[in-house]
Amino acid sequence: MRVGSHVLAGTILGYLGTGKPHLLFELRPAGAGERAIDPRPFLDAWTQLATLELHRSALGEPLYGPDLTGADAGQALAMSQIDLERVILGNQHLQIALCERRAIAAGDVDRRVLATIEFLVDRGYDPTIAGNCTPTSAAASLTTADSVTVTALDGLAIAGHTSSGSVADSAVRALAALPGADAPSQIASFESVAGAANTVTSTTDPGAIVVSFTPQSNPVAVASTASVAATFKLGPTRWAQLDADLLTIREPRVPTVISTVAIRSSAAAAAKTP
Repeated sequence: MRVGSHVLAGTILGYLGTGKPHLLFELRPAGAGERAIDPRPFLDAWTQLATLELHRSALGEPLYGPDLTGADAGQALAMSQIDLERVILGNQHLQIALCERRAIAAGDVDRRVLATIEFLVDRGYDPTIAGNCTPTSAAASLTTADSVTVTALDGLAIAGHTSSGSVADSAVRALAALPGADAPSQIASFESVAGAANTVTSTTDPGAIVVSFTPQSNPVAVASTASVAATFKLGPTRWAQLDADLLTIREPRVPTVISTVAIRSSAAAAAKTP
């Protein structure tokens, strides 16, 4: 296509013949001999989808992907163990050491701990989680299964940034307000919150927030969660559990009759030709 002195690259959709100009648009399903169908329902659906996009907020929270955050931080408290494991392991806002990721993938971390981590993410704090495989203080870590140590928020170290109204102060108060069964048994940090009996001033590491829960029975490890953790390998016990579960699955019945809509390949047709 030429516009003035410029030549524009483009794609030819078709040519206009003689007579009254018109455009024939149809959809033809895959397969030999299939009849063309009216594309109007598909066009209407695409139009509706485009209309919905016009009403979406440009800065709205995504429904999927690395930038996923919950519209309501309380949603994390209702999520299942497996959902929390998958969301946390795939969340790029979190800084978690590899050994801690393996503990999560193995199902060895309390669901309440996972919910607490996701709660902080949904509130926009983006915590850095300490682990015993990295140089940290002697504070508890995820490997204890029922506690978690946060050393930084939004990439800012808690140590030295604990003034009233700071991000760390806001995070401690948000954690102290967690309700019911999701309420931590203890929140040890640089401060204790008035009216929150489960908050204490830490005497070992005031530069971290250690959230602990009353120990419960060990969570059941689910083999399927291991697939979301890079370089994680199942141990002999969980392989045996996986094998036992697979044996309970009934063998599928696969039909051997050739479908009436199957298209004979050219090679098969040539083989039958005398």
